[in-house]
Amino acid sequence: MSLPIRFLQGLTTGAGLGSNRARGTAENRFIFEMDGVDEIRASKVAGLTDDHTPVNIALGNTAYDEQVRGRAKVEDVSVTVPSGINDTAIRQLARWHRDYVDGIDASPRNARLVVLDEAGAVEIETWELIDCVPRSIKPDDRSADGTGAAMTTIIIKPTRLGLL
Repeated sequence: MSLPIRFLQGLTTGAGLGSNRARGTAENRFIFEMDGVDEIRASKVAGLTDDHTPVNIALGNTAYDEQVRGRAKVEDVSVTVPSGINDTAIRQLARWHRDYVDGIDASPRNARLVVLDEAGAVEIETWELIDCVPRSIKPDDRSADGTGAAMTTIIIKPTRLGLL
């Protein structure tokens, strides 16, 4: 089934104000949530990657291998939060990291990256990070002549990644 030319033109050339066509959003419109943490006002979330490596099966009398389901792994995710604004969140994340490493609380947690529309009011998509464990927590280096914001980064390792 082909789409009407009028519809295709609206997608490629843009429609006027008041159009109901889908719009993108800026990369800075997001909320990061984690179970057990009151509020995380993250400056950056990076590394959401779910990588699948298929298994190749060589078959006789064929020029190409067959590919079947193989192994999948989710990469580390880094969450950077500004110090001073997120004191409670940083303390809760640091406590979770320490308790996990010490074996006091070795339960994984779920987290969500919620992408918002341009107004920051409507949820566009939600990425779920399933069964995360803490890998590291690191306050950024401090310098007497520094001009940037003070940040703390926590690295978490999800078992699975999904789009809700």
